Amino acid sequence: MTGANIKSRGANNVIPPPNPDITALEDRVVQQENSALGQLSKLSVSDESSFFPHRPGFGTGGAPVVLWANYFELNVNTASLFSYNVLVAPEESSEKKEAEPSSAKGKGKGKPKESKTKEAKGTKLAKIIKAALDTLPPTVVVATELKMSVVSKAKLPLPPNSVITVGIPRSNGGEERWDVKFNDPVSLDIGRLKQYIQNFEDKGNESVFPKFAAEADALGVVLGHTARSNSNTAAVGKSRFFAFDANRSEVGPVSPGSMIDILRGYVQSVRLATGRLLLNVNVTHGVFRPPMPLPDLFQRVGNLNTNTLKRLHGLLAKSRIQCRVPTEKPGEWVKVERSMAGFGGVRDGSGEERRPEFLEPNEYFGKPTNVKFFLRSPKKPRPAPKGSTRPIYLLAEWCSLLPGQPIKAKLSASEAQSMIQFACRKPSLNAVSVTTNARAVLALDNNKLLEKFGVSVDKQLITVKGRMLPPPAMAYPKRNSVELIKPQDGGWLLKGVRVSKPGRMIKNWTLLEVQGQADQHVKATMGEFAVFMAQSMGMAINKNATPASGYEVASMGEQDLRAAFQGMKPKPDLVIVVLGDQDANVYNTVKKLGDVEFGIQTVCVVRNKITNNKGYFTNVALKVNLKFGGVNHKLQNAHPLLKGGKTMVVGYDVTHPTNLPTGAGENAPSLVGLVASIDSDLGQWPAIAWQNPARVEQLDVKLAENFKSRLRLWQKHNGAKLPENILIYRDGVSEGQFNMVLTSELPHIRTACSQMYGKQQPRITLIVSVKRHQTRFYPTDPQQTHFRSKSPKEGTVVDRGVTNVRYWDFFLQAHASLQGTARPAHYTVLIDEIFRPSYGAQAANNLEQVTHDMCYLYGRATKAVSICPPASYADLVCDRARIHKHELFDDSSTIASGAQDTVGSRKVHPSLENSMYYI
Repeated sequence: MTGANIKSRGANNVIPPPNPDITALEDRVVQQENSALGQLSKLSVSDESSFFPHRPGFGTGGAPVVLWANYFELNVNTASLFSYNVLVAPEESSEKKEAEPSSAKGKGKGKPKESKTKEAKGTKLAKIIKAALDTLPPTVVVATELKMSVVSKAKLPLPPNSVITVGIPRSNGGEERWDVKFNDPVSLDIGRLKQYIQNFEDKGNESVFPKFAAEADALGVVLGHTARSNSNTAAVGKSRFFAFDANRSEVGPVSPGSMIDILRGYVQSVRLATGRLLLNVNVTHGVFRPPMPLPDLFQRVGNLNTNTLKRLHGLLAKSRIQCRVPTEKPGEWVKVERSMAGFGGVRDGSGEERRPEFLEPNEYFGKPTNVKFFLRSPKKPRPAPKGSTRPIYLLAEWCSLLPGQPIKAKLSASEAQSMIQFACRKPSLNAVSVTTNARAVLALDNNKLLEKFGVSVDKQLITVKGRMLPPPAMAYPKRNSVELIKPQDGGWLLKGVRVSKPGRMIKNWTLLEVQGQADQHVKATMGEFAVFMAQSMGMAINKNATPASGYEVASMGEQDLRAAFQGMKPKPDLVIVVLGDQDANVYNTVKKLGDVEFGIQTVCVVRNKITNNKGYFTNVALKVNLKFGGVNHKLQNAHPLLKGGKTMVVGYDVTHPTNLPTGAGENAPSLVGLVASIDSDLGQWPAIAWQNPARVEQLDVKLAENFKSRLRLWQKHNGAKLPENILIYRDGVSEGQFNMVLTSELPHIRTACSQMYGKQQPRITLIVSVKRHQTRFYPTDPQQTHFRSKSPKEGTVVDRGVTNVRYWDFFLQAHASLQGTARPAHYTVLIDEIFRPSYGAQAANNLEQVTHDMCYLYGRATKAVSICPPASYADLVCDRARIHKHELFDDSSTIASGAQDTVGSRKVHPSLENSMYYI
């Protein structure tokens, strides 16, 4: 991508330089803070004032570069806003509350609501809130996210009881009456916010993070109101918007048999940067139900067998459909909207005393709660609109899916590939979309409501200063010498060199072919592979050992695979499993059997790759060496903090059940993965995984016990000594959870250390690493781009321009993006007892170098990775733990309540628990 591709150029077609006033303010604030915080290193480690350390300075390493950032400057010319929470309830329910004795105190007290009390959700809730706001005088300036928040420029002229009663029409005539209760307003001091981003003074609230969250959220509501109110725009969550009208929609290609549509949309958020407010705008993609008649969808899906019907039923459950139904008058039809429960079956109601009746169409309006229509096309399913336990049944031919309905769904392989192809775009295309299509979808221009609020969005993206860090040199054994390799374009080749350190001897290994016949070519190839690992890679494996006689299983079922493992006598050190293709189900079963039941290291390979591509040997060999305790890569000049052998690096992550149909996986646990280095090479990262309560990010006392297990492992490999420094990368938490990490998780880590160390405690630096954010950078100079993707070059780091100078954070794109738009990792320092005390004003440079260098030590590849190994390995551990307990997360599985505890208690076999089994 070049600067010429972006429509955000300044006057005379010149790329604008980064704002010099912002740069000067950043430098001034850092200088002032350094003067004021000269005694920071003397603070007690338990002192909360050490949370969220001030930025010690900006990095200076690497070649300078100017980049576009996907941020617009946001102008807010108002001193205050008012925020209201609203509660919606049926009018009758509200009247009952008012009739209660005045002596009843407290919110929510009194007689419990009956189970039949209606609750407004989704589209209905939005209609009710909009109707309530429409009753206000036209001079009132108000915005809402149509769920529970209302933002106004002045206090609202509400009735004395702060309740507005509205009626909304029913689909079958009449109206529903609802009470909209406005809670007392919260005054938001926008003037103070604007003052803060100039001087960063917030005395007495240093531990509060993020700053001015309520004000930023309110501005987000204002900015999103117009797009959210557009009937041709689907709003997903707080800040994602997708247009679905013909003029603005961006729909991806449909893969054969696909049940979903993929839409391109845009996400926006307000950010408090140094000296200015910014609006972050990025491209996003979402999965939607196709807006079409159901018969057309059935035709698109094609083969309506049991499996496809089951998945289609799940995707359409709770969807909104428009039904064209006959009236009692011959030839007359009316259109109504319904919520679809799913497909009707021939056995529906068979267990009921009064089974649904089969009536003629002209009797529909006579008995609307127990009607079931026959199909015109017997092979097509009946849609059953959601209703009572006795639903209405309608013909598929009468129904169409309404547009703009997002859905959480596990994509099929072809759908996932279509999503990747549609989302993978060059940076220039995404930048143009952000500056053109996004502004139309988000209604950022010519917006009367924004004008009334005193809000405007600059038309030009900002530019920022970045730096390109040089790659570290890699050192490998070569005969009796050491060969240095300088990575190029973020990667390197292992030619004529060996792994840095071989793992333990693999004496006995065997081969398992899945759904394959006795293939002599495969066995011969595996023999070549063993020789390659021993001679070319320098690994410790019995190269003369053949893969025994090998084992074949004709079925991919778990029972046959288990029988194959049971028949392996003597127990092998390694099983190489040859798959016909990349079958996820077989892979998952193999890993569960090997990791949990039998304690055997396994490596899965694809038959045509291992037999036809000898370059594949290297990739597989790297995994094998890691599994057996080896070290694949070493830096020529590791950072002193690491090569001294006194620093343990830790990574941990929590993953939650995602993309499961509504109701599925509600009790599935969250999973925690913890890895830690065991020596100065940073080549081995043994792991431990455990369960956390469902959808809970915060960790409990198990963290302390499992953290101690990592310290003991370090002791075992380091002469019974404990590390003096512990550098921790916590992966995957949002900014709103940073305080939770400091106040709930860090104490468990402190507890583990106090129990292991005694008086002399280690120095701890805790950093949050985040990959799922919306910041992107685009090159302005074609000479400073990756040759293939046109993204910024590997090693690009940005720590100013889009950051907040008060906090210590930086964006690092360590990897070379081969396609699409590169996404940098975002690192934020939550507590630092290592870098500033050791390196002073050079702390930022040293932390950036350590993090960048580690990205070249990812053991299973010869390239830099996008997020540092402790974080990426922790993520892999969570993925593997999910495979071990797949029944808890698979929406197609049914599991008895008693068996759920058994599945949940599965652990890695003792033979593998201190290895990198998860690679």
